Amino acid sequence: MAKRNVVDGLSAVNQNLEICFVSSDQLKDCLSMGYQHLMVKIPTISDIPKLSKQERLCFRLLLKGLVTKSIGYHLSISDSRARALLLSLRKKFTCTNNSELVAKAYAMGIHTFI
Repeated sequence: MAKRNVVDGLSAVNQNLEICFVSSDQLKDCLSMGYQHLMVKIPTISDIPKLSKQERLCFRLLLKGLVTKSIGYHLSISDSRARALLLSLRKKFTCTNNSELVAKAYAMGIHTFI
């Protein structure tokens, strides 16, 4: 026979399933703590580093999938200037490579308004 638990006037049958009954205050506390772990920080404008016009254009092209040489061609700048812009972007967003920079832009949700 299954064991029956009664807590706060509510009951449940334990059959390889743990069912817990708690007071409404305890539930609020648990939910509050749980939400703290689940909350996703939505970036604000202040979270996005200040970018020059060239950095912004370079970032847009990188997000479209262009490589450094193509970025330089599209912006009418040298490859070394394109590399310098990408390095500046990586530093501003604390990324080690361009793939991480793109991933961070998508994770922050800023890829649509860069």
